[in-house]
Amino acid sequence: MNGPDWLIPVIAIGPIIGLAGGIYGTYRSITRTTSPAERSLMVRFSIGLWLALILLLGLPLVLVLTHVLPDWMRWPPFFIFFGLLGPVGKWVTTRQTAIRAEAESGERPEG
Repeated sequence: MNGPDWLIPVIAIGPIIGLAGGIYGTYRSITRTTSPAERSLMVRFSIGLWLALILLLGLPLVLVLTHVLPDWMRWPPFFIFFGLLGPVGKWVTTRQTAIRAEAESGERPEG
């Protein structure tokens, strides 16, 4: 390989490691649940998160790199994804805590 061609395999390693980590984290999040209700919540959240990741980060990036969309169009979905990630993550954590409390006490949580 001449010039910067050797960088292509090196650059490809980052996304591969990131996706592998995301898949492993999703698997562990689902398998470490303590009840069917909690598992259902984590499966629904994981599916939604992966779809949002693909639609709001992957698809716009591919469309920009193939010159279907202008370069600036990759940023609004990026900000939407990361802007919603915190509040949705907090909601899921709160809901998961309520489900675990319900399983321990036998009560039905609100929401």
